[in-house]
Amino acid sequence: MHWFHDKHVELQKRYWGLYLVCVQLGNYLFFGKPGDAALRTNDWARIRVWIICLLFWLLTVLLDRHVERVSRRMCNLAYVTVVLAMNLQVFAVLTLADYVPGYKVATLIEYFDRNLLGSFLLANVLTGMANLSMDTLSVSPFVALAILVGYAYILSIAAAVAHFYGIRLKFW
Repeated sequence: MHWFHDKHVELQKRYWGLYLVCVQLGNYLFFGKPGDAALRTNDWARIRVWIICLLFWLLTVLLDRHVERVSRRMCNLAYVTVVLAMNLQVFAVLTLADYVPGYKVATLIEYFDRNLLGSFLLANVLTGMANLSMDTLSVSPFVALAILVGYAYILSIAAAVAHFYGIRLKFW
């Protein structure tokens, strides 16, 4: 039992380290150094997000192929880089929403922000339903993409309907 406790504490330290890296990276991307006013523009932040995202993907591929495989259980460096790369990729794509005419990503974010708890619970229920209804590890890439698109569509519609009817799930 003592070995399990030591291993658990070690993993907590690694995940805490991952969190601290993410916070520091976020501060760099959006605030820069205290005296760098030129680095605070939206365009420069967008460029930095894309560059750092690509660098993390490249580092992930190199680590995965030549050092060790990505392991969530071990929370190794390859896992840290893949987590950072995926999150930065999502954020980088969201930064492009400013270039789409007539589209405001802020509206959808506002809908989800109003009911974060409800969105989270619905997402967990949908994930459970998908995992119980099919063998998700053996589906084709097309079916997996269709599931993800349907999942995102259902979550977005549910958030919009909750916003339209003024439903707000908060317990604090």
